[in-house]
Amino acid sequence: MKRRFENPTRFELTVNRLYSHNLFSPLYGRYVRSMDFAGVSTMLDFGSGSGTLARHLAKHLHGSGGRLVCMDPSRAWLEEAKRRLRKFTNVEYIQGDVFSLSDELEFDAASIHFVLHDIDEDQRQEVLVRLSDHLTSSAKLYVREPTKEGHGMRAAKVRDLFRVAGFQELECTESTSLAIGPVCTCVFVRKAAP
Repeated sequence: MKRRFENPTRFELTVNRLYSHNLFSPLYGRYVRSMDFAGVSTMLDFGSGSGTLARHLAKHLHGSGGRLVCMDPSRAWLEEAKRRLRKFTNVEYIQGDVFSLSDELEFDAASIHFVLHDIDEDQRQEVLVRLSDHLTSSAKLYVREPTKEGHGMRAAKVRDLFRVAGFQELECTESTSLAIGPVCTCVFVRKAAP
């Protein structure tokens, strides 16, 4: 799986440290507080990047004894995430993509935050099907994607991708924030095998 922006420049890392951590972190915290962590012992942060969202996920999971796995194809972004999450002992890191995950790994929940649009369009469906293989029956998948023309995906496309990959939509809303622009925020559940 090729994801654009895998190897950030020093400038991108610096901008991320200044803005994501300070500006976006409170927004991400509110988003994570809206998630249902009941019954979640292991959660995947798919495409965790610098760990801005992962920091909030790790905090909530730590309180319930849960574990977070941050996965990203970029060594540089994972190193940034490790730096940002150094105080959390309930976090593991995997450099790679969903196709490199061990077959034994299963997750009770997963988060895909501002990542799907960066995956090559011809690989998105295959990525979601493979991700489904690593989710327990009825696992929830929290998705937030930008919907801005030229940088993101239309909400209808996001919904269709997950439907075709075998997920059931629980909710999907569109909104606009001054800080992050237009987004769709969805919750899907992995359909149990018949």
